[in-house]
Amino acid sequence: MQNLVLRKATHEDMDDILRLQIPVFKGEQGIPDELIPIPAEKSPQWWCAIMNSTIVGAVAAWK
Repeated sequence: MQNLVLRKATHEDMDDILRLQIPVFKGEQGIPDELIPIPAEKSPQWWCAIMNSTIVGAVAAWK
């Protein structure tokens, strides 16, 4: 059985998270690339789901 770990994302996770999320946000939701990374001034908080050392999901909240 595989273990799924949910945790707060680190700065080092962000490249993998964006690589996972950009095709969904751009392709399925029509959001332009330049709007996808949440600006730091919005204080984004990211969490990720990891399975076997691979990020398989992510979620964010911001102000």
